[in-house]
Amino acid sequence: MLVDTMQQGPVSLLVEPEGMAYEFPPAERVLLTFRGPSSMKFEVSHAADCLTIWRPADTEVWAATRPGASVEQIAWSTNPFFGLDKAAGNLHPKPWSEWDHLPATPPRRAPR
Repeated sequence: MLVDTMQQGPVSLLVEPEGMAYEFPPAERVLLTFRGPSSMKFEVSHAADCLTIWRPADTEVWAATRPGASVEQIAWSTNPFFGLDKAAGNLHPKPWSEWDHLPATPPRRAPR
């Protein structure tokens, strides 16, 4: 998919569900390629200064800005998203009560 920003200002490219965000300068062309078993099932939503890509499960997203320029991977198979990618396996977020940044729960008072 070739994206031509044709904008006077910068354009944001967002990749979901990771929430990865990239800023591109005005009048930049970006070639996006998708690699994976369901790579053609991606979804795109857009606004005047933003393009959001919703990638399918087990799909990598790659971007190149100019012919011959380096290609950057912008959604990784090595960093699977829980609930979407098969490689996530049994990974799951910790229960809220086990988060490290929470203060200790005060002891309960016995009823009077």
